[in-house]
Amino acid sequence: MARDFDGVGDFISAARADTGFLTDLTVCCWAYIDTGSDYRHFFGNHAGGGGSANPVDFRTNNAATPVMELVRANTDFRDFTGPSVVLGEWRHYAVTSAEAIQTAPTFYLNGSPTTGTVTGGAGTGAPTGSAAAIRIGARADEVVNMDGRIAE
Repeated sequence: MARDFDGVGDFISAARADTGFLTDLTVCCWAYIDTGSDYRHFFGNHAGGGGSANPVDFRTNNAATPVMELVRANTDFRDFTGPSVVLGEWRHYAVTSAEAIQTAPTFYLNGSPTTGTVTGGAGTGAPTGSAAAIRIGARADEVVNMDGRIAE
């Protein structure tokens, strides 16, 4: 079942019961992204404010033709980008990441792998925890919102 997000703070939330996002990570979803030119949030455990409040944030960047982006953080962060997002079509988006935040993740668009390119930050080591809930569709600070649909 797909959930429709209008880009204005809609989200699905689940309590974070373990530290599974602090080690190796794999996240995937089917998504239909309506528009670019703004960040579009797939999944995250983000309390806002960056650093240790943001152990994982899987989203698009804010370009007119956006690309997939993964941010992992501890007291510093690493930001990686992957392949371009396809607007106006259902696509399967996925990312796998090692525990060490400096290790480039692998992004998948419809199953085709692309190694991430570092675009910011100098963080190293394991991400630190956040008490924030896991959110799909919008970050807790609502700076990054999905405009489109996400299905499991």
